[in-house]
Amino acid sequence: MKPAGIFQRVKAAGLVLAGRSLNQHELAHHFDRGGSAERPTRPYSQVVAVFACVRARAQAIAGMPLTVSTLDDQVLESGPVVELIERPNPRMTRRAFWEATSAIIDLFGSVLWVMELDTLGRPYQVVPVCPAQMEAVIDRRTGEVLSWKYRPAGAPSSFRVTLSVEQVHQVIDPDHENPHDPLQGLSPRKAVQLAINQYYKSDLANEASLDNGVEPGGVFTMDGTPTEPQISDVRSSLDERRGVRQRRRHLVLYGGLKWQTMGTSFKDAEFPELKRMARTDICSAYNVPPSVAGYYENDNRAHADAADRMFWANTVVPRGSRFAEEWDEAVLSKWEGDRSLRGQEARRRAVTFPQRCNRGYRAGKREAAGRGSALFSWFDSSTVPAIQRANLELVEQAKGWFEMGVPLNAILAATDAPFEEVKWGNDGYKPIGLEAYGTDTLGTINDPDGGSPESALLPETEPQGGDGSRSGPRGASAGAD
Repeated sequence: MKPAGIFQRVKAAGLVLAGRSLNQHELAHHFDRGGSAERPTRPYSQVVAVFACVRARAQAIAGMPLTVSTLDDQVLESGPVVELIERPNPRMTRRAFWEATSAIIDLFGSVLWVMELDTLGRPYQVVPVCPAQMEAVIDRRTGEVLSWKYRPAGAPSSFRVTLSVEQVHQVIDPDHENPHDPLQGLSPRKAVQLAINQYYKSDLANEASLDNGVEPGGVFTMDGTPTEPQISDVRSSLDERRGVRQRRRHLVLYGGLKWQTMGTSFKDAEFPELKRMARTDICSAYNVPPSVAGYYENDNRAHADAADRMFWANTVVPRGSRFAEEWDEAVLSKWEGDRSLRGQEARRRAVTFPQRCNRGYRAGKREAAGRGSALFSWFDSSTVPAIQRANLELVEQAKGWFEMGVPLNAILAATDAPFEEVKWGNDGYKPIGLEAYGTDTLGTINDPDGGSPESALLPETEPQGGDGSRSGPRGASAGAD
């Protein structure tokens, strides 16, 4: 049975449903206030590099389907857990849920999953919530979180809904420099705030330069003192020339007035270089290669492909494993003993070979076996082209080690390559004929001509002897009859 919970209370109060999670732009607009005219108040919507990095990471995570499997290599295709994954709450699809989860944690350092629980304590709805909407009620004596105060989207600042600890799960990127506040996360945006400010100021300088017709600053000088009407006329003339469309418009000067340039050009101020450096820092903080964020510049196709593989292998796949572990702890563990996951009504299928070789699947299976759980979730990246190309590259490297005599199973174990061990993989092989080390196959060669076994490995022809005859490859005489 599903009791009336937070969503019903929020709806009864006439507020925005919690199921309608704020989108990324609304999050930045409503909960990222502060700053000044020369500092971005909403970096996600004001700084294109931040937007590109956050979007790239969010879309990559959301592009991989979350799958639930068993330790005996079965994939669940029906049941309440699968339905919850496909529709985490009435207002969000699976893709929208993971995009919001990824974007919120990238912008604020943490994300909170607010869950509706049935009478058995099992989640049947989950909503990603920004930490600016949540306030922890902490026991001052022990530091333990007693409950949470939640402010729904659109609610006045004084409105709060009390949530139990069981209804909230926090996914956090901890701030290791501030261990005294374990609930406060450190987002990449905060870590690279200085570079974001520089990037933003470079854009402001560029815009101001364009507004001024890309003209450097300067002063008017004259031997005497200009009258007020003259000063007013000069100012009007300058205002008429302001803007890109008025560039090159004539400036009328009074007799004796001289123009002296004082400002430097846009190039001399190194704004383009400063912007490139700030953009590199932003991409580095988010662990997104510039080409993945859309900045190709001097990259060729090979560099872009390599960056794409690195992004998926080093950023997206490990992040997917982390999110899957959090989902297991917050949601899947509460359904562990439910009969609907084990009975005949739970439709299943066998895990395919590409899925069994998936890094996320193998990592999730190891974690589940370690904690004694029969179920685990994982993000399926087996159909991602960048992962497929990375696997082919790993195969090429493994081929060189195998030709050096390294056993195949040892290569698979050392590289975590996307293949399963084989029965013959514990032996090393010589390149010639794939002969196993430790075996003497020369003694087993049956030469019908009666030659030695070693002579079977000699070239087909041999130099002629002194008597005009030549020896064949098996020691038989090749002279004239």
